[in-house]
Amino acid sequence: MADISGKTKLLCVIGSPIEHSMSPAMHNEAIRLLGLDYVYTAFDVSEENTENAINSLKLLGAAGCNVTMPGKTKALQMADEATKVARLSGAANTIVFKNGKILADSTDGRGFTDSLRRQGEGVKGNTITILGAGGAARAIIAQCAVDEAAKVRIFRREGAAFKETERFADLLNKETKCNVTVTDIADAAALKAAIDESICLLNATNVGMHPDDTGCLIEDDDMLRSDLIVGDLVYNPEETVLLSKARNKGCRIITGKSVLLYQGVAAFEKFTGQMMPVDEVSKNVFGRDL
Repeated sequence: MADISGKTKLLCVIGSPIEHSMSPAMHNEAIRLLGLDYVYTAFDVSEENTENAINSLKLLGAAGCNVTMPGKTKALQMADEATKVARLSGAANTIVFKNGKILADSTDGRGFTDSLRRQGEGVKGNTITILGAGGAARAIIAQCAVDEAAKVRIFRREGAAFKETERFADLLNKETKCNVTVTDIADAAALKAAIDESICLLNATNVGMHPDDTGCLIEDDDMLRSDLIVGDLVYNPEETVLLSKARNKGCRIITGKSVLLYQGVAAFEKFTGQMMPVDEVSKNVFGRDL
């Protein structure tokens, strides 16, 4: 902080609540390691103030910002240009201010696909099963579709939002080469069949999150097999019941913290044009390799 000057470029994350965000720690550590003239901070911004905040950051000459809930949809709506993934998912978590324009991207999906790559697997040509279809799930599903996954199998509870998820799947089927389907998560036979043909199963719901951390959407452990990669977006606790079951089955696992780290890696490159020194940041911020 002592090196901040009149030339220092501003980066930040906006959303509400924001106090829990690990983005400042990740980005500032990367900035320190690379010796860049940036500073990254956090601002508590409500949904109704998202537009004012983004316009203010643009006016102040900020280099960019991350947007977390509840402002991701508004951030996309404000963009002069948006990536295909952001457009398809309907939200943006990364804004870059360049040449007077607002450029929008969604790196949440990259957080998952890069974590998957870290486990030695790619998305292209493979099948992914995803539990849930909320904001983070949509970004991941859109990224998988754009990256040419053969199939994405979405499972969620039937309810008011089920038809909307079907419309989202139809959009991806039209706009990409991926085959996307939506099925009621209560259909255990369909879920097992989807997992059987998948390289990865991802829980993108809040089931298993602290303080109600005893929940798990996979009740039958036999649905898991040793060559399956199992991920969970929940990062408190870091090892959910699902991940514990997967570890006991010999599966490779992807934690919520890994997805959090790698979405930040993708955003950092957008902001600075440089690669985050991910191994060092992972050890220094999270205490170990992710």
